[in-house]
Amino acid sequence: MSFKKDPTELRPTRKETSLTRKETNLYLCKADIFLPRTEIPATRKHLEKILNHVDPGWKFIRIRDNESSPLNTIDKHLNLSNQTDNEESGVQALSVIIFLNEVQYQEVLGTIHNETEIWQLRHTTKLLNNIDSSTVIGCMDFYEYSPDLPLWTISPKHFGSKVLRFNIFVKDFEKMREYYERLTLQQCHFVRKGFGIFKVHSYPGLEVQISLKSELNAELRPTKSAVLRLKFRKLDVARCNFVSILEQINPQVWRTNDPEGNVILLEEIGNGSHDKRTKRRSKCEATKEELVFV
Repeated sequence: MSFKKDPTELRPTRKETSLTRKETNLYLCKADIFLPRTEIPATRKHLEKILNHVDPGWKFIRIRDNESSPLNTIDKHLNLSNQTDNEESGVQALSVIIFLNEVQYQEVLGTIHNETEIWQLRHTTKLLNNIDSSTVIGCMDFYEYSPDLPLWTISPKHFGSKVLRFNIFVKDFEKMREYYERLTLQQCHFVRKGFGIFKVHSYPGLEVQISLKSELNAELRPTKSAVLRLKFRKLDVARCNFVSILEQINPQVWRTNDPEGNVILLEEIGNGSHDKRTKRRSKCEATKEELVFV
């Protein structure tokens, strides 16, 4: 005697055919810096003094040879060659903010102040009271190592974990907030009007964040030699294409631009075994002047 199978038994369940929200949420954020090979050693030497307390292993900020840069073909997307001199002299949109305890803060700030020929004060923002936004409680100074790299700033933190925050200065805060919420499937935590934070990942003693900060008093320009890399366990390419046009540059990485022209890399890292294989392969292929972490 034979039995016919119910056709519905052959259909994959919804769980098998669709990605869960947890799988497609933003998992990690890093910054890639692309430089000529000859500039990498000196840049690494100076940046490690700033990053030593939050990223001593260069896990979250990578310095790579610009011959492999996904920014090499970016002119056709951003028309950077048509920028005016005023735009070229504007403030970099991407910055790195590091929150340290008082002792570490004084140490790193002393390094910056002792190397004024290397670190130039480039931009200052006012720190406003969270309750009364009309009250200025201080200022945050942003320093420039190179016009093509992100700005850097150090801030003291009186308690809790250290923080590594990738900040994007924006003109249209609401439009950018909505874009990044849809792209990352994460909620932006409002701190005050025109300023919000995405809490990306927590490690023992360290928080990794992305922030959007409205900046209406300066000309903003995309940072030429650095890009944010957003990592997902599973990248829902079809969904992301509804948010932003993606261009695939290798089997795991896609490139896109946010509404204000900043380049973003989206990477699917898959499961743990894939990560380990990629990491071993990347280390073998890396040159002495190139740091690669996945």
